[in-house]
Amino acid sequence: FANVKGLVGWSLNENAGLGIDNKSSVGEYLILVACKMGRSKVCWINVLDLSLAAQYTNMKSISSLRAVRSCNGGKSVAAVFATESKGPTIYVVQSLVSRDGERLSDSDSIILFSIETDKDTQTVELSSPSSSDDRGSYAFRFVGTYKKGKQNSCSEFVSNELGQAGEIHHLLTQNNFVEAYTCINDELSQHSCGERISTPVQKSLVALWQLRHVLSRGSVSSAENIVEAQECLRRLASYAITGGDEGVHSMVDAAQFLLSWPRNQVGESSDFTVTSLQEVCMALSAMSKTVTGVLEVLSSSKVVKLEEQKRKLDERRIALKALLTVPKLDGTAIAIDDPYLAVGSLAELLNALISQGAFKSVERLQQSEWGNKLSPEVVASSALRIPVSIDPRSYIPWLCDLVIPSLSIGHPLLDYIRAWSCRTADRYDEADTTNGLDSSIALLQSISKATARLSVDMNKTFAHNLQLETDITDVAETESTKHNNNASFFSSVDSKVSSRSVYPRPTVLNVGLIRGMRKKGSKIFSAQRVTKPVLAASESDVVVLQDDDDLDYDCVELKIGEAIRLKNARELGLERSSLMLTNYSKMGVQYVIKELVKSALRRKNSGTLDCTELVGKIRSFAA
Repeated sequence: FANVKGLVGWSLNENAGLGIDNKSSVGEYLILVACKMGRSKVCWINVLDLSLAAQYTNMKSISSLRAVRSCNGGKSVAAVFATESKGPTIYVVQSLVSRDGERLSDSDSIILFSIETDKDTQTVELSSPSSSDDRGSYAFRFVGTYKKGKQNSCSEFVSNELGQAGEIHHLLTQNNFVEAYTCINDELSQHSCGERISTPVQKSLVALWQLRHVLSRGSVSSAENIVEAQECLRRLASYAITGGDEGVHSMVDAAQFLLSWPRNQVGESSDFTVTSLQEVCMALSAMSKTVTGVLEVLSSSKVVKLEEQKRKLDERRIALKALLTVPKLDGTAIAIDDPYLAVGSLAELLNALISQGAFKSVERLQQSEWGNKLSPEVVASSALRIPVSIDPRSYIPWLCDLVIPSLSIGHPLLDYIRAWSCRTADRYDEADTTNGLDSSIALLQSISKATARLSVDMNKTFAHNLQLETDITDVAETESTKHNNNASFFSSVDSKVSSRSVYPRPTVLNVGLIRGMRKKGSKIFSAQRVTKPVLAASESDVVVLQDDDDLDYDCVELKIGEAIRLKNARELGLERSSLMLTNYSKMGVQYVIKELVKSALRRKNSGTLDCTELVGKIRSFAA
């Protein structure tokens, strides 16, 4: 597919087959299934210019594919395919045909029917009726194969009046919603699909498409758009309550559309290029309130997906409101392709700001009314995604004054931050900049001092609490002397003090010995599990800790000593290419001394150095 626009990087699913669709009145197409990273795509390729004329994207693996005739052969194509699973499901799909290189959209295609096969069915083979056998639109035959001992079955699907579902799809793509509602009332509502056959083409689908159309116009603050959008939401709520599973699915699809709006409109309309945070928040709030109303009356078996969508809607609305605290965005005129509009939660916003090095904005976010929704664990996890390309002087105050003090000695995330600082220090030295090693030393020293301050603060807190417990114990002892029947009270208080004494809080002297109560060979937290920010730097620009082998708590203090000695060695003439900070501990001091001597001899032989003074410095270094 190297020469087919829209299919570069995709591969052919040979099991599904390759065929010719000659059932359209406007031309012939190659019909096939393309695969990429677990996704499947039914494709119609124009045989004249090898352009992608139509498509339907499906997440499930496809085992069999055939072309069928659509009800509007001049403007759309149709196909039937079966999933690759036990008890396969058969789907009939229809897609608009692209004209003159028009951009293809997922909304141009739709499932018209789904047919459930017997649960014992192993595979399904599909076939199209012959051209002389006119069974109407979307007709096909299929053979279901079973295990040995059970005879295979042959069935035929004929849409009859239900074929109007294809015409309704065409009306939706033309934004003719009034006629689509009428067609459903006059045609589809009078016919039943049957127990094994279903169609998503119901009134809830029309309301969903109409809502998408209203939002695609851009501004939702005009009176006309507000009224139409409110009516769409009212209908979606009504159909979700009374329309069964399809009504709930349409409500979920509407919520998912809002979660990516307006960025999902990029390239859809040249007129819709900017929006405001207030309008996006208003749309998210309206959708959330509608879902809340449905959840109040919907049966418990159908609320799980809607509850999840409501949570996401609320999280994104809060994140976009918090964006107003970022000076770069005034919230009134934001390009719809602005990456910040893609954040779905406060945690994602925090990650996005950190990835851009906007630490002043991060502090403002934490100090805003939304800051208390960011737990210390979330903030500390985000710190592990600071790109190496960012000057440490810009984030050290935030990291050491806000992040580390919010944790405690022994917290696994503090272990990770310390280990991360050691790996980052290595990367600064590898960057080959004039202040690379200086940056390493500055970061490591700041982390070490912040950890020591945290230990002192925790000791003070613990000493205060212990004194308070001791005072209570003294009072209890006095009361016990006067009233022997209160002995049980004395015992309970005394046990509290004893239990505190068994696990004393760490001091500055033993801070390096703490391991966070980590078990060997097990993982408490992985830096790789941190949510990837929307405005993420490249993975090569981020330090990633993979396992507990990276979590040597003493690494910061050890690494500081190594970095300082390496800096001194380079000042004495050690060539940078001969030793980097990352392998200093592996090579050892003796290697450094040997390289310094070799460097001094080379410079002496070349006549560029009187090495008497240098030899003395090397001896001092080796002492």
